[in-house]
Amino acid sequence: MKKLLCCFLLLLLLCTSAYAAPLRVADNASLLTDAETDTLLKRADELSAKHGLDIIIATTNDSKGMTLGYYAADLVDYNDFRTDNIILVVAMDQRKYVCVTTGYGIYAFTDYTLEKIYDAMESDMIDGNYFDAFMTYLNISDRVITQAREGNPYDTNNPLDTRSPQEIWGLRAVLALIPGVIIGWVIAFGQKKRMKSSVPQRSAENYLTHMDLRRSNDIYLYTTTSRVKVQTNNGGGGSSSFSGSSGRSHGGGGGGRSF
Repeated sequence: MKKLLCCFLLLLLLCTSAYAAPLRVADNASLLTDAETDTLLKRADELSAKHGLDIIIATTNDSKGMTLGYYAADLVDYNDFRTDNIILVVAMDQRKYVCVTTGYGIYAFTDYTLEKIYDAMESDMIDGNYFDAFMTYLNISDRVITQAREGNPYDTNNPLDTRSPQEIWGLRAVLALIPGVIIGWVIAFGQKKRMKSSVPQRSAENYLTHMDLRRSNDIYLYTTTSRVKVQTNNGGGGSSSFSGSSGRSHGGGGGGRSF
């Protein structure tokens, strides 16, 4: 009986392993350290669970001579990812990167949004800072999906600010300081205009008679080319779609971005 039970558990384990979801970060081009891969994988898994939509990263040195968008589509279609997903593929043999979307990802990530993601990643990709570029992709994807769930995805009529929250708050803090600085300068200038000119004295003690110590002012400064446009319901530019080799519809693809 015990042997039978052990055999059953082993079979169950093998079946579970066979149908386990593929890794959401696959660095086949060895662009990352093991620690960086683990960090990105943890973040990708966290966001995928949060949104019910797989957010994937894959790198390769051999894109099989395929147009990169179709290569990316095949990666998600012939693996066990959710039907709602976005994948970022970096092909070192082409020196290009591209995002392809499926299911709800087509709605959430409009053509405009994908271009904004490429823009945000571009400098790091050119400089070889792949970990930073991939983390940018994950963090922006989090914001994009959250916005789409609210029924108004980022698009040409609903611009996406790809700066980090720290950068945005830093700029707001600087802007908040400007009125205070101007007011302080005006007050100080006014006070200076009202001051009477004094004749230099030979002794510092003589200055005391010209100072009013009772007042003080504190101022605080503060490639199949057949593509179909999928319009979003908010009147924006929407998403272009194409069919992969599996026949499934995808968004994104296009020319991607060279680096």
